[in-house]
Amino acid sequence: MLRQAHHRLPQIRAVLDDLRRTGSTEALRAAVAHRHAALDRQSAALLEASGHLHRCLTAAEGR
Repeated sequence: MLRQAHHRLPQIRAVLDDLRRTGSTEALRAAVAHRHAALDRQSAALLEASGHLHRCLTAAEGR
């Protein structure tokens, strides 16, 4: 899952090492939460950009 989310191998290794050492899934949960937050920010930025693009294109059509 972390590889599919484009985490680099050193990041994954650190998460897995922590998981093996402590038996806790907290690092894994934190990594997944961080990725979800990044995806949310990226999605919001893309939506905002598409709105700007739409306004530019429709304004150009009206000229």
